[in-house]
This record gives sequence, C-alpha cells and structure tokens, in this order.
Amino acid sequence: MQDDPATSGRKVGLLQSANIAGCVAGSLLVGLAGLSWLGTAGLFRALALVGLGLAMLGLRAPGRRRAFLLTAVLLAVVAAAVPTDRALWLRLHGTEDAASLVEEDATGVVALIPAHDRWKVWAGGRTHSQLPFGGIHTTLGAGPALMHPMPREVAIVGLGSGDTAASAGCRRDVDQHITVFELYAPEHRLLRALFSLPDPPAKLDRFLGDPRYDFRIGDGRNALERDRRLYDLIEADALWPTTPYSGNLYSLEFFRMCGRRLRPGGLVTTWAPTRRVRATFLEAFPCVVEIAAGQILLGSQTPIAIDLEAWRARAYAPGTVAYLGGPRAGGVWVEIREARPSARAGSSDVNQDLFPRDEFRTPD
Repeated sequence: MQDDPATSGRKVGLLQSANIAGCVAGSLLVGLAGLSWLGTAGLFRALALVGLGLAMLGLRAPGRRRAFLLTAVLLAVVAAAVPTDRALWLRLHGTEDAASLVEEDATGVVALIPAHDRWKVWAGGRTHSQLPFGGIHTTLGAGPALMHPMPREVAIVGLGSGDTAASAGCRRDVDQHITVFELYAPEHRLLRALFSLPDPPAKLDRFLGDPRYDFRIGDGRNALERDRRLYDLIEADALWPTTPYSGNLYSLEFFRMCGRRLRPGGLVTTWAPTRRVRATFLEAFPCVVEIAAGQILLGSQTPIAIDLEAWRARAYAPGTVAYLGGPRAGGVWVEIREARPSARAGSSDVNQDLFPRDEFRTPD
C-alpha cells in the first residue's frame, strides 16, 4: 500500500474507510439477514467457504502454495463438519430429544424442550418458563387482573410460555385489550408449532387464537417509553434478574416509567425474587401491595384497596373458572387472599439503569 510518501495519508484514509465500511456492512448483513436466512451454523459454514475461496486464490502466490493448500483443506473440512442449525442448538441446549422444537432468527434462539409431562421454554440460552400453564406465572397474570376493578387495557412485557399473558385475560366480564411485547420473535411461532403437534398443552389453542391479544415483536421497555398509550395493568416478568440486560426491567427508572403509563387506579406488577428488586419497586411507587407470600408486588400511584370479598367473587365467577379452570382459579385466590401492604424497605441499595446491581451479582 505504502510506496510513495506523498500519497501515504490518502491511502491510509482509504484503507481505514474500507475497513470501517466492511465491518459495518458485515455486521448488518449478519445481524439483519444472515442469522435469519442461514442461522449460526449456516454462517459458520459460509465463512469457512469464503476463507476456502481466498485460500484458493492464494495458491497463485509463488512460493506459498503448500501453506495455502493446507489452509484450503482445513477450511473444507470445517465447512463439511459444521452441523445443521437444529443439531447445533439442540447440542448446546443439552438434549438430543427429537421432539424438541428450536428456531433461530436475528432476534435470538428459542427452544421448547420436553421434560417428562412438561415443555421447558428456553430463550437466549436459559429456561424461562414451562407448559402447560400453572404456578407463579398464572398468579402474575390473573392476580392483578382480579384485583383491579376494570382492567381494560393491559400490557405484558415478555411472552415466554404465554402463561402470564393468557392468565391476564381471565376477566371475561371486561372488554379487554391485551398487548404482549416480546423480544424473541421465534417464541410465538414455536408456540403455534407446539399447538400443531398431537396432544398440545391445554388452553394453548384458545390463547393463541384469542382476538383480544396483540402480539408485538420488540423491546417492551422501549415500546412503553415511545408509545403514549395508558394502561390499567402493566406486568413485567421477562428475565431472571441476574441475566444480562435484566436491569432494564428491574431498575428504578423502568418502574417509574411504567408508573407514568398508568391510567388512574392502574397497577404495575413485577416478580420480586431479590431484596434489591423489592427495595427498588418500593422506591418507585408510593402504594405497594404484595401477594403470593411476597413473591409478587403490585404498585400504584394511588392507594390500592384490599377488597377480599370482591376478589373472591371475581376468582370464582363462572367466566373466570371456565377460562382458567377450577384448580388454577382456586390457586390464584389462595395467593391473593393474603394480600397486604408492603413495608417500606428503608434501603438505598436499589437497581438503577447505570448500575443494575442484581444483574452484576453485586454482593450485599
């Protein structure tokens, strides 16, 4: 490149510009198209083949044919040895079960893996929930819906197995519109694929075909910040608090932003698995009630009336029982009947956008 001092500056600039352009173009090509079209395994194979082509060109260089020939052979072996995308991801998820469902695109990798009588939902390399519906996710969805007098507009951050979102639709006496934000696009598609299998999990078909639901692929926090719509219920339970980027959904700033998106009397709900999540939520809302033995927190800008008689009537209403099923409806009532105001944490050790302490596993 550098054979004339008079042109060295221009050549360095051109070389650097080409390098930057190649990096940006390559990132966009891989991130926006390659992962969806070819998958990770396909991209590995494509890169090996590109290297093979360059090695073949190198055979023309005098005196270095042996080195380029060896490189070409190695790259050809690598290209042939790369497994299929499905085989690669099942292996990395630690299973060889042929019934497993797995899909990858530019938004991420999702897998549904059978485990005895259940299906485990994996997203981004770890489990998040399971099917069939039941347990803490049912309470996360149905509990606030039963406690709110009229939950017409509902926002759910995180689809997962669909349990939280489906359970939030238990109020058959209310004309509900439920918006579900999910970052991983394959989750919704895999749930539909699971439904198409023989003997799918109960309630899944009704949930996927329910016209009250609006499924949106995107960052839930960003969508709530940009959209000026107000909600009666906002529920977030998308990530384990110690996973990367979970601070975006457990921070003081996020909870306060959700509070600004509430209608009068609206509720924000979060799972509270750590002391810091609890302290952060209590710092964000003046009025907080806890259910499910403190595992779930509900916050509001106004006092939350504890009306056990009304909640029980809604939980055992014929429409609710028919929708959730008797055992699930009864289970939710058991969790919300012990609702109580949550005591102030009295701690400044909270999660913030710029220092999500739980995400970093910061010692107490």
